[in-house]
Amino acid sequence: MIVLDGSSLTLEALSRVAHDAERVSLADGARARVRASRAVVDEHAARGTAVYGVNTGFGALADVAIPADKLAALQLNLLRSHAAGVGDPLPTPAVRALVALRANVLA
Repeated sequence: MIVLDGSSLTLEALSRVAHDAERVSLADGARARVRASRAVVDEHAARGTAVYGVNTGFGALADVAIPADKLAALQLNLLRSHAAGVGDPLPTPAVRALVALRANVLA
């Protein structure tokens, strides 16, 4: 199992994730950092501070405040829009590698 901690992912390990379906998990410290980051975003949003894409629109609509009762729909629509693609799906190894890389960067 590859444990993502935000600093030790190697190309060899990434290759195992992509090509050998090696399992991946987050290190406890990385999980704690993600939770702490989430708490900061939640705190700002709860105070009414504009948080791009959390309680505002995107791009040209970044200055548009989204009502609290529409925030769940905003996030769901964001996931839907990013889950839709054009063309053939990426090969499984590419998807596994991209997900591991993203998780490691966020860790």
